Amino acid sequence: MTPMEEAKALLARKDKLEAEMAAAREELAQLGVAMEESLIDEQDFPRSDVDVHGARHLRHTIRCLETDLKTVMGDIERAIAAVHAAARDTKDTVAASDDEAAAATTAALPDSAEPELEAFAFVERVDSDSPAAQARNDCLPSRLLDPACVCVCVCVCGGNTTRACYQGTRLFDSGA
Repeated sequence: MTPMEEAKALLARKDKLEAEMAAAREELAQLGVAMEESLIDEQDFPRSDVDVHGARHLRHTIRCLETDLKTVMGDIERAIAAVHAAARDTKDTVAASDDEAAAATTAALPDSAEPELEAFAFVERVDSDSPAAQARNDCLPSRLLDPACVCVCVCVCGGNTTRACYQGTRLFDSGA
């Protein structure tokens, strides 16, 4: 049985237990007694207006069902954790096979087939106190930005200019 099927079976069992408990509580209410209400009178004799044996039996049944429900809820918690773990393992397996396929595809390319990089920004100017100036500009062939070392002044909303330096895939903000 898969973790998902087990979780569904446990949820069905929980629903059945809750239905049985509701029916037993309804039957107890028809006897005119609550779960914690006394079944003896002031003189410590069994109440004559109540089926004491029936009420005790229903109370016992309800308490057993409550205990069973707590157990099933714990089992459901573990089953749901197993479902998520199985889904996570499946996702990791798929990701690993995708990585292997990508590595195989990359390995199949000839060494001379370097991927061509495409420009995504142009440098208008580099301020002397900017991270781009501090990072040196040898990474910038003419006006074209090299994706390996990208330093650029970026305009943001409202016309405010923010100086930022992109190196590799990380962004370093100068805070200006």
